Amino acid sequence: MDITLRLSTEDDFDFLFNVTTIAMKNTRLLLASKYYASEEERLEYFKQSFKPSQNQIIIYNNIDVGRLRVEKLLDHFHIGTLEILPEYQSKGIGSAIINLVIEDAQMINYPVYLEVHKVNIRAYQLYQKLGFKTEQITPFHYIMVHG
Repeated sequence: MDITLRLSTEDDFDFLFNVTTIAMKNTRLLLASKYYASEEERLEYFKQSFKPSQNQIIIYNNIDVGRLRVEKLLDHFHIGTLEILPEYQSKGIGSAIINLVIEDAQMINYPVYLEVHKVNIRAYQLYQKLGFKTEQITPFHYIMVHG
């Protein structure tokens, strides 16, 4: 499986907004609340918070298929975003990316944290399969840790 990452640039804005819109569509529908804003509000928020240097493009077989945002903090890694276009899901890409993050963290004895929407059962089950444990539960999320 040919999976690589590259740092995003300003030119990737449309692709990244498209990925988050499509990849998170089912989660937004399941939440069915004001937790997610209108498309116009989401676009404006995305524009204001977009920092290319904090995003990586997931490339599968030379095709841009998703987005990864990982922060290396003082004592742990935090996976803030992992989104893959639906047509590339269930191909092992997400697992491979998460395992890369875990390997990087293990090299310096850091745990890896992430949060997943409670309604996103599929992602939650994937994280459990990869060894993440639920550490905390909020009204909307499971906060999980590996290591």
